[in-house]
Amino acid sequence: MWEDFDEPEKVVKEKLEPAKPKGMSSWQVMSSVYKPGIKPSEEDISKINSYFFCSYLSQDNNSLAIAQMLNRYYNMPVPVQYRFARDYADMTEISKKIKFIQFSKKKMPPEMIKILENISKKYNINNEAAMEYFQLMNNEQRQTIYGMYDVGIQN
Repeated sequence: MWEDFDEPEKVVKEKLEPAKPKGMSSWQVMSSVYKPGIKPSEEDISKINSYFFCSYLSQDNNSLAIAQMLNRYYNMPVPVQYRFARDYADMTEISKKIKFIQFSKKKMPPEMIKILENISKKYNINNEAAMEYFQLMNNEQRQTIYGMYDVGIQN
């Protein structure tokens, strides 16, 4: 505890030194594939997740070929995947075609959410199993379960 008071100049210097700049976020690294002016460090590149990188690239038709190749060679190290995607984008001039890739989140319609909740209540199962049940049901069964908990039927 008292060691800090032995050398007060050292403590003051450490507190006054500017913080080291943080690296790029994974999102910035992934989007730098089609931005020729941005060069992320090897450390930043190694932080990105291979699955999300491939999923990100598959959101645009112009970079779909890159995503397919990364899917095929999924065991490639991430820095190699990044360099491949970057070189391919430069070679095919994808960077001129792509301006922004929006990472889309798939949203279920409210009716589908409601019917899955009703199926999971009726059969006392989780949502994944409810989705499987839903796929096995015909339209009449789906309509019955859709309105079941609105009117108070407890079968």
